[in-house]
Amino acid sequence: MNLGLRKALAQGQWLTAHEGLIITGHTGTGKSWLACAFGRQAARLGHSVLYVRVPRMFEDLALARLDGSFPRLIGTHPRWAAL
Repeated sequence: MNLGLRKALAQGQWLTAHEGLIITGHTGTGKSWLACAFGRQAARLGHSVLYVRVPRMFEDLALARLDGSFPRLIGTHPRWAAL
């Protein structure tokens, strides 16, 4: 990731433009560290943030569908600027 892209992401323009950010890479390359860093910066900029790993998120969504709480869980999504 080049310096210009890192600066642009740190400024939070992707949040105000309602754009997504997907971080991919091999094991041990710092994906979680980057996600936490961008999430912390988004919080500093006044955005709401939820950090959850994908396997946990899918598990929570599946359980919510089974127990009937799916609409309530999905209804909280608009409050998060960054997930």
